[in-house]
Amino acid sequence: MLDWNLTDPFSVVEFSTCEPENIESLIKICRPTGAVLPRLAEKGMELRNDGGESIAYAHAALLSALPGDGFAILGGGDIWLRKIARSCRAKVVWVGRSGDCDLAARDVEVRLGRILFRVTNEKFNVPVWGRHHLNSVLAAIAVGREFGVSLAEASRRLSNMKSLPECCRVADLRGITVIEDSGSASPESVRAAFELLRDLDARGRRIVVCGEMHDASGHPAPIHRKVGGEV
Repeated sequence: MLDWNLTDPFSVVEFSTCEPENIESLIKICRPTGAVLPRLAEKGMELRNDGGESIAYAHAALLSALPGDGFAILGGGDIWLRKIARSCRAKVVWVGRSGDCDLAARDVEVRLGRILFRVTNEKFNVPVWGRHHLNSVLAAIAVGREFGVSLAEASRRLSNMKSLPECCRVADLRGITVIEDSGSASPESVRAAFELLRDLDARGRRIVVCGEMHDASGHPAPIHRKVGGEV
């Protein structure tokens, strides 16, 4: 933040924490005017003794801190987000696949390394592995619309999208298909990699090599056992 240029029209800040007290401190420092929350399920909800309620209501504080002329892009399929959105004074844009979303994906297809869908009459062809990327892509489209980016322009830009390294990267090594998902792992991200492994049209055995999940460091044994049971 110390490197921000005050002449820039906006800045993007990642709240890379799920601790309620840290989120509250960041709100005071950043004074956000917009928020993007595709889902809360990936923020260690199931690792909490309260079932994630403390994390949810910390993010409710983020939404309630937004000004009336701001915006919140929220995942329509997340039950917690539906609850805490009531505290938001800013414009709320729901994204997802259901009919009650403001920006909804239709005719979704997952092919080899691509997600195809349409928003209203605009078709999208996004080069990412795994259907779990869909909500994040929709959130990006919604943010673009808030800043005047048309659906046609968003479709063109996203057709050349490059996903983050170490996030469900797929490579072929001497006839063996390898899915690398070695970033900061959570139960939800590991499940997404499992889903991609199931979706791949692969011959022969499917082998999972799962190290320690970074986001489960406080509750390693029960969480690793639970996720391992889903292989």
